Amino acid sequence: MRLPSPRTIPIAVAALALLAALLPALPQPQAYHQFADSRALVGLPNGLNVLSNIAFLLAGALGLVILRRRGGQNEARLAYAVFFLALIAVSAASAWYHLAPDDARLLRDRLPIAVSLAALLGAVLAEAGAARPWSLPLLTGTGLAATLWWGVGPLWGEQTLWPYLAFQAGCMAALLVMQAKLPASGTLLAALLLYGAAVAAEWLDGSIFGWSGGSVSGHTLKHFLAAGSALLVAVRLAMRTESC
Repeated sequence: MRLPSPRTIPIAVAALALLAALLPALPQPQAYHQFADSRALVGLPNGLNVLSNIAFLLAGALGLVILRRRGGQNEARLAYAVFFLALIAVSAASAWYHLAPDDARLLRDRLPIAVSLAALLGAVLAEAGAARPWSLPLLTGTGLAATLWWGVGPLWGEQTLWPYLAFQAGCMAALLVMQAKLPASGTLLAALLLYGAAVAAEWLDGSIFGWSGGSVSGHTLKHFLAAGSALLVAVRLAMRTESC
């Protein structure tokens, strides 16, 4: 099977999300909101799941500081700025969601997550010289639309997660393909693998809580791993800045 040209990747990701909407409905399992670690901490319900979002704030802020030190104006710089700002938004939205988990709050949590993935892919495409002026807007718009498709689906029919999941899978597949074409690709690959570990930790929420003797849950660990992934993106940017 022939892979799409890097220049057409945003179109391919958008098409994948659109096609996923044709699949049989996949509603959000309500058990998702029942996290293994619901302990209150400093007066906050689900304390560790709430407070661990500070890691996203730190990664986003550090990334913006590093980005500010870089000279020039280009598409990659804009996309990275959107990425790091989205991380800060994830920190606030995810903390708010975990205070009282439900579908409405989860929607607001997932919107900046979708933007962060879109922006990172947009930045990578720009670095590889494969971006077009419409690449970042198309990716961002697709991510937001795919997320909203799930969130507001009940207004016109059945709720379905497929477009959101397809968008995430498409972005991750494209990033894995594109990272090999960039300088310091090893750091970016490590970031993607760490994000994959974060997804796995989310799936193993209760198991990890049990294995750790009730010290940390898989979902809390997911926050730290995903923030660590974003931190590696910032580190790579700093490495490239120093080598310029």
